[in-house]
Amino acid sequence: MVLFQEDVVVNSTGLAINLNVSVAKAIAQKAGPKLEEACGPLAPLNEGSIVVTSGYDMTCTHIIHCNSHYHRHDKDCKVRKTYGWEHDLPNTG
Repeated sequence: MVLFQEDVVVNSTGLAINLNVSVAKAIAQKAGPKLEEACGPLAPLNEGSIVVTSGYDMTCTHIIHCNSHYHRHDKDCKVRKTYGWEHDLPNTG
């Protein structure tokens, strides 16, 4: 297994920020229980919005949770409304 040191991990999620499915489940397992505690009050996460949490027990400093068109299996994911920046995100799960 290859492990990487990253500053940020992106979690493509839905309205409820469900950490029990797909890539989110793997992220939650690595980050530990504090991630789920932190995400509860952040839901619902409106489509097109993101929230940022700590990386907790992961080696990254932050986790960006993105409720995007891509999460609904559309072709593109355009994320806006945070820190004044806008990015196209690649497939994140």
